[in-house]
Amino acid sequence: MAGRKSRVADDASASAEDRWQAARECLGPRGLLSVIMPAYHLEKVIEANLEQVQALLDGRIPFEIVVVDDGSGDGTAAAIEAARARHPGTIRPVILAENGGKGAALRDGFRASRGSHVLLLDADLDLAPERVVRFFQIMRRDRADIVIGSKRHPESEIDYPLRRRIASRVYFGLVHLLVGLPVTDTQTGMKLFRREALQWSFDRMLVKRYAFDLEMLAIAHGHGYRVSEAPIRMDYGNKVGALTWANVRTVMTDTLAVFYRLRLIRYYQSVEVGAVPSPPPRVSVVIACPAPSAFLGEALAGLAAQTIPPCEVIVLPDAAVEPPPAAGAVPVRVHPTGNLRPAEKRNLGIGLATGEIVAFLDDDAYPAPAWLEQALKYFSRPEVAAVGGPALTPPHDPRRAQIGGRVYANPLV
Repeated sequence: MAGRKSRVADDASASAEDRWQAARECLGPRGLLSVIMPAYHLEKVIEANLEQVQALLDGRIPFEIVVVDDGSGDGTAAAIEAARARHPGTIRPVILAENGGKGAALRDGFRASRGSHVLLLDADLDLAPERVVRFFQIMRRDRADIVIGSKRHPESEIDYPLRRRIASRVYFGLVHLLVGLPVTDTQTGMKLFRREALQWSFDRMLVKRYAFDLEMLAIAHGHGYRVSEAPIRMDYGNKVGALTWANVRTVMTDTLAVFYRLRLIRYYQSVEVGAVPSPPPRVSVVIACPAPSAFLGEALAGLAAQTIPPCEVIVLPDAAVEPPPAAGAVPVRVHPTGNLRPAEKRNLGIGLATGEIVAFLDDDAYPAPAWLEQALKYFSRPEVAAVGGPALTPPHDPRRAQIGGRVYANPLV
């Protein structure tokens, strides 16, 4: 134990000239650090915060800053674009049309990133970004795959409200009891990953919001990736936060769901995900519907935004209609079928499809941007003939719809 403390002291006392050496060694000759910063309603500070991170890393290590505006609806996106204009080579915006939660924003940011190492960093910078130097030192020392910031680390400097300290301790006790992670804090918004560890987790995750960090770490640790903790400096400031009873209930529900999937049905361990074949197979999307509608327009917009777009969309209404708007560059074909049941229409769609894979989509369903990309990963396994899964209720739907969605998505149902 004394030797470990000595190494920590040696890392902390490194001179200004060589304190970035651990980062350069971890990255290697061709490595890149991707800093993913999820932002929501930060128009007043995001530009200055991006400049701070840019100045910290510039000239020291290869890096990119992937900043994700999570559907803020204020001036956050414009401020991000202004920062990108000054640093087009390093600042890469990802602008989301709707707020999907921090987890979904991080996933989209990761998809847009290119780095061999990934730093997840809350864009409000209540955590001091210069501590990333120490994160790399600990990653090198412990040969860790993941280094997470911890408010309970003995060297952390914390300005944190008492009620949040209490909530954090209670939640840590629950996580330790249910999941057994060898860490003292899962929720701090500064985490450093080797890319393959984060990719492994993202390929298997289901939580999009409050228990996102817990699920991400539980999946990685369960697969054998090594996790270490690092001290942070936190200045919570005058933020109001979102510690409401409704959020507490959601956190508890999602945490119990992680426990259920991890310990009881061992879902994460059973998921086998391959890589998308190169080149990806051609996919025909078949939509059976009575007639065009506003919902159909949203579905087509979702298909146009796919990370791997389909080769065609086949719409099967009852009667001849005006062609619906195109799905971007994806051709849309309309074939009237008469008054047939949806299953009969889909059978006709299979015969009309020219793609190697046929995907069925309801006209009132909105596909996530990576819907087809995620499905195609499973087709790299020769024993897989079909891929499906539960639909997720959009976060802006009313509470009754949210409850119904949770029921239908539950594995017990």
